[in-house]
Amino acid sequence: TWDIARYQFVDACMLAGTEFCLTYPYLNLEHFNPAQTNQFCFYSAVGFIRQAPLTNWLQTFPSAEMRDSYLEGYRTCELLVRGSPVLRIQDMKVMPVGNPSWTTVRDVLGAKLPDQLYLLVF
Repeated sequence: TWDIARYQFVDACMLAGTEFCLTYPYLNLEHFNPAQTNQFCFYSAVGFIRQAPLTNWLQTFPSAEMRDSYLEGYRTCELLVRGSPVLRIQDMKVMPVGNPSWTTVRDVLGAKLPDQLYLLVF
């Protein structure tokens, strides 16, 4: 077992890379994965997250251009994983799970459509 909290597992997944954010560049170095040269090892991402939170790792990149590229993808991924929009049946409103910034939601998903339109989906 990895013996990490759920939020750490999500951070490790984002550090490992998804469709929305690139693999953290230092995870591919032989120093962190000597047994499997030229192959990715998820356990390396778990080890990184055990040492420090993802936000700390996102401050260390080889170049500003690489950092900016990764941060854009990370922001999108974090919103979709931790703040996915869901339809709350109780009040028939589309709301994000968790508590993401509405500015971030608009930036990634676009403006919220009128509530009446979501009723047509069902």
